[in-house]
Amino acid sequence: ISKNGMLHFTTNSVLQNAKLQMFDVTGNKITEENFTGNENLDLSRLKLSQGVYFLQVFNTSTSFKTKIIVE
Repeated sequence: ISKNGMLHFTTNSVLQNAKLQMFDVTGNKITEENFTGNENLDLSRLKLSQGVYFLQVFNTSTSFKTKIIVE
């Protein structure tokens, strides 16, 4: 997350035809985004409250998870 509160997610060629899911600390799904290749997803429109969030990005061949802390 940038200093101005913007959250940008940039994909690369490894994550083609992938899905991004964001959950809050209680497991509620905040958003789900599909993307096809090299593109930027601007998630700042979600106007996230302070707290801990989890991002999961996956496609048929790879996946990863990360934690985001909004202060």
